[in-house]
Amino acid sequence: GNGSALNQLNNNCGLALNENSSTLYIADTNNHRIMSYASGAATGTVAAGGNGA
Repeated sequence: GNGSALNQLNNNCGLALNENSSTLYIADTNNHRIMSYASGAATGTVAAGGNGA
């Protein structure tokens, strides 16, 4: 569901895939951050920004 935890997004509006590292980047708009997810990961890390909560 929506939220600001590392396994939640709030109004994701874009994504990009780094094919070399199999890392998915998601723009998490309402949390004012870019999240990165390794291949198969359920929990991401904040690549840029903050949680905005």
